[in-house]
Amino acid sequence: MDSITRYRLDLLGFDPDELARLDLEMRMDAIHDRFVDRFPFENLSNGRSCADHPDRPETWPRATDRLLRENRSHGLGGTSFSLAYALRDLLHGVGANAHCTIGRNLVTEEAHAAVLVFLRDEARLYDPSLLVRGPLPLRPGGR
Repeated sequence: MDSITRYRLDLLGFDPDELARLDLEMRMDAIHDRFVDRFPFENLSNGRSCADHPDRPETWPRATDRLLRENRSHGLGGTSFSLAYALRDLLHGVGANAHCTIGRNLVTEEAHAAVLVFLRDEARLYDPSLLVRGPLPLRPGGR
């Protein structure tokens, strides 16, 4: 486990050495559960970030480390995109084959992001903005 992952896990309140002793699937579920418990889905922080600096788009996105720090210091959450990117970074850091996936809500047609993890012959979908523990079931044979 690299130093960046150890730093990020510490921000979430994990002992990286204890987490490393768990098998991969248990590490993934522990990280996802802690993530969902701590990070509210909200889009106010993203909107304020854009509104406060309309001439500086480089300040708009909230990358993993900023998201983790602002949650620890102020309890802030994030949009589906910032939450998915951060969860992906954490899961990838502990050895998971994790990737962000982007789609559209079937009702509102708004863009949405979540995390796909590929394990042996199956895929798991983790959606940190839905505030549910564990991965969401995929259709049998779904890719």
